[in-house]
Amino acid sequence: MKTLLITLILIFSGCTTTYFVNTPERFSIYHDKIILSKELKTIKKSDQIFSPLLLSIEIKEDPNTQTYFAYEDARVNGGYIFDYSEAMLVHKIFKPSYSKQLLRLNNLTLFYLTTKQKSFYMLVNQINKKELQFIYPLSYDHAIKIFTKLDKELLKKIKKHKSFTATLPDDLPLSSWSPATLIIDTIVKKQGGRALGR
Repeated sequence: MKTLLITLILIFSGCTTTYFVNTPERFSIYHDKIILSKELKTIKKSDQIFSPLLLSIEIKEDPNTQTYFAYEDARVNGGYIFDYSEAMLVHKIFKPSYSKQLLRLNNLTLFYLTTKQKSFYMLVNQINKKELQFIYPLSYDHAIKIFTKLDKELLKKIKKHKSFTATLPDDLPLSSWSPATLIIDTIVKKQGGRALGR
């Protein structure tokens, strides 16, 4: 409900921020006056607390293709914020053997990465320093369809690579969240202060 209210505020304020809206039945991307929406049903959800971080991971099914996607939403509370750029956060959270930032549109970033011997495209959304969202694994075709609608000028930045398709719910998630992600990898810090655990 909170995400929906934020969505409505952004729509009516005319803000061009790009953002995700996730419900148990659908996943949507809003950009300017463009809405991309797809039926993706949540079949599994887990919530974890790594204080001061709250993590929600949903496994979502495309009922038309029987393939699966992971949607992750990480938020920090209190006076904390995420440290580092999206590229560094992806490196610390997914621990990829390879990663490349392909393009950026407002606060939406497209990556191609290899982690746990699986290669895929991934959308990362960071509207502010307190919330970080991921949707993956996307294929080259997914990425092309999304950015054909959002901004055709960016299509030339999307190179075609092989991509992993999740055909079982247990194929996901592929992130590596743990208390060490916050304390040792120091992805969170006090606003205006030092990293957590230092």
